[in-house]
Amino acid sequence: MAESLISIVIADNRVTAARFTADKRDLKIGAGDTAAFEKSNDFAKSLATVLENCAASSMACRVALGPEFFFFRTIELPFSDKKQIASILSFEIQDSVSLSEDEYIFDYLFVDDSSKGARVLAVLLKKEVIHNLLAILGKYELDPEIVTLSGVPGCHNFYRLTENRFETCYMLDVGISHAAVYLLKRGSVTLVRSIPVDPGRKAGFFLTKDTKKLGARNPENVNGVLQELGRNIQNTVVALRGDSSDTIDIPWCVGGPVGSVPEVKDALKKYLTLGDNFQNWVRYSKIDGAEAILMLWPTGLFDEVLALACCPNRDLQHINFRKDEFARRYNRKRLHKIIRSGSAVLLVAVLLAISGLILDYQRMKTERDSLASQVAEIYKETIPGSGRLVNPVQ
Repeated sequence: MAESLISIVIADNRVTAARFTADKRDLKIGAGDTAAFEKSNDFAKSLATVLENCAASSMACRVALGPEFFFFRTIELPFSDKKQIASILSFEIQDSVSLSEDEYIFDYLFVDDSSKGARVLAVLLKKEVIHNLLAILGKYELDPEIVTLSGVPGCHNFYRLTENRFETCYMLDVGISHAAVYLLKRGSVTLVRSIPVDPGRKAGFFLTKDTKKLGARNPENVNGVLQELGRNIQNTVVALRGDSSDTIDIPWCVGGPVGSVPEVKDALKKYLTLGDNFQNWVRYSKIDGAEAILMLWPTGLFDEVLALACCPNRDLQHINFRKDEFARRYNRKRLHKIIRSGSAVLLVAVLLAISGLILDYQRMKTERDSLASQVAEIYKETIPGSGRLVNPVQ
């Protein structure tokens, strides 16, 4: 039986979602929508609009939040035992942030580990954000199995769909307001940074539904904005790598609604001095119905939504904020359905067990009567003329 799934990405001051039906391993897209919002935490109205336009209610749900919602800390530890890291990490994080422990929830990724120690990427999210998110989704009877970091699904799928050709590469998702940089090593995200695209709105990028093209209110400023963006990205990466070289010698994959525009790609390739290290973003063209729905929107806008829907569940568990006080709970309808199904199975098992006992009893009774008959016959043959055989136990 086909199941419905809503995949939601809240990033770059925009809510983007698509509704799918899943039959075994095949996905078919049924609807897609997007809506912008002004402030980073003020997504409630836009999320409600998108959910209503996608007719999303009482179905499986996955959510990814953009890097701008999170705080990141890279922590180096003198040991690599995972149980020991899990027990001590909360104290290490608390020493490095100004928030109180009651204000945030965290998850983490292993960046590198060896006999000398481990490097961990801690990802922190304010509890207020996930609380508001779950409250809105709850009104539509949606209980997401995954609340993860946007970019993680895309990176995992990129590594899988490129057949592991790139052991190390950068993923650059350039949106209207933010550009997200991810460092991917052997299929795992080891570094995340969010960089403003057009902080002064000098170019004034915008998206429209009736065209595939990206608009700019001040096109004469686009080149300067992209040059500044490229310089900021390169400076950030060089600082993180501790490398003074001006050339980034690791493969780059550029996407997103702004990054997918050919002119933007060419400009970033130039300003980042990528040379031959530039790679095309991997598209999800095999999803049934995707082209008909997504052709209404600019290229790259739904990349992460599709990646989130396609990504295997095991890969999304590396960063998942449905934990601790926000752990997923079954709703009553689902729980009653499970109880009814379990009760039916239990009843059948009990009936089969009773039937087996009755059959065993009948078999053993028949064997006992047959044995008693044989004993009496042997007794009479051994002692002729004897009377009725009396059971000495009775």
